[in-house]
Amino acid sequence: RRKQIYLRQRKLSQGGLNMPIYRRGTHVPFENLREMLRLSAKQYGDRIAFVQKKEGVDKAYTYRKFRCDVNELGTGLLKRGFLGKKIMLIGSNRYLWGVSYMAVICGLGVIVPIDPSFSPNAVAEIAKFCSADAVIYSEDCKEKLAMLDEKTVTVSFDEARDILREGRALMDRGDTSYKKLPIDKTEMCEILFTSGTEGSPKGVMLSHENFCSNIRDLGKMITMKKDDIVLALLPMHQAYQCTCGFLFPLMCGARVVFCDTFKYLIKNIQEYHPTIVFGVPPLLESIYKKIWNNIRRNGDEEEVRRDIQLTNALYPASTRAAVKHRVFSDIH
Repeated sequence: RRKQIYLRQRKLSQGGLNMPIYRRGTHVPFENLREMLRLSAKQYGDRIAFVQKKEGVDKAYTYRKFRCDVNELGTGLLKRGFLGKKIMLIGSNRYLWGVSYMAVICGLGVIVPIDPSFSPNAVAEIAKFCSADAVIYSEDCKEKLAMLDEKTVTVSFDEARDILREGRALMDRGDTSYKKLPIDKTEMCEILFTSGTEGSPKGVMLSHENFCSNIRDLGKMITMKKDDIVLALLPMHQAYQCTCGFLFPLMCGARVVFCDTFKYLIKNIQEYHPTIVFGVPPLLESIYKKIWNNIRRNGDEEEVRRDIQLTNALYPASTRAAVKHRVFSDIH
């Protein structure tokens, strides 16, 4: 059967169609992101879900801890009257960004992720356009809120931690109101704004059904396992990174490591040894050039090119990948 699939794929590729043969997904079905998180926490509970560097020291968060934090923050926000609100989220990649995102989207309200590079005027325009009720922000983005309407409630990440602790106390006393909030998988749960490179940013309305469909389909096209390490390099407010490098790893039980900054990309790769990095062409080209510059500097270019040619001839793909991983381990 495998040989038939390979030959069919090869035939299509040779015919110029280059059509991949997708495999059937093997993940447990779920109808919304809250159910996906519950299943992941149940299956991968004590496995590390996220790693974030704080003051030079890595801090790890398990799947069970992440789900607890989401429920506790959601409970605290619910108690403070944020039910049904449109809440903007602006900040750099970090653990609390993910907690805030999931706490809002899992039944509380509508999340509106914002590009931290937007100007205060652009942030104010988006807030007005989508009738945002509140904004959760990281402290380094405070100046981006300068032109918001006075009626817009602002919650810093430091304040969100206090709200999370309030929610924890409520849940310790038996409050399960947040966990019981109904989720309509077809209703809007996020407004995703485009980058605005071709004009003003445009809002795209997304539902749990949209997210779950994309995540399940990714499982048919991308092989991601619980032992994989994903380097979160691109901004998490972008659909690409959020879906592929945040939500999808959560379903698969993989570990997400937050990159310090682009400046420390190579250092982070050497430190964490990620198996998966989602990037864009300019970024990948930059990494590619740096790798070849190092190879040439060490005088190994001829040997490496010969090894590439030899390993490219291996079949099947799984064997080729395994041999390449061993042959080029020093480079990796």
